[in-house]
Amino acid sequence: MAKVDRRTFLVSSLRAATFSYAWPALRCLAAGRAAPEPALLVIDCALPLSVSYGALRRGECARSLIAAGDAGTLWHAWLSDWPGRAIGVLRPSDCFVLRNLSIAHGRDWQSTIIDSPTTGNMARSTALAFEIGAVAPASRQ
Repeated sequence: MAKVDRRTFLVSSLRAATFSYAWPALRCLAAGRAAPEPALLVIDCALPLSVSYGALRRGECARSLIAAGDAGTLWHAWLSDWPGRAIGVLRPSDCFVLRNLSIAHGRDWQSTIIDSPTTGNMARSTALAFEIGAVAPASRQ
């Protein structure tokens, strides 16, 4: 019988276990995923914070859109058909409408208060940063 070195056995077993554990992840990376849809930047020119936020994020977005008027119209004209994410800074009332519409259509919604005289009080805030998630692949037609 051949003598097996204990250290060699442990190291080779650890390598084999690591490779077999990592193999599914490596296969997924090698297969490649579809590039994420580009983001749409929504800017309200009446809000100084929205304009400065737009200037900061413009490089990572495919298109920018100036929000003028009704948030419901904005949703139905642009955001409901946009396959990627939508980000921006709007008034809380506009964000309320967009939140309800995006959730009703099965899209993720995230927002944060960025300007409030009293920290964390949404009723007194003048601007909210928001992100509407991309359309899930299963819900595309």
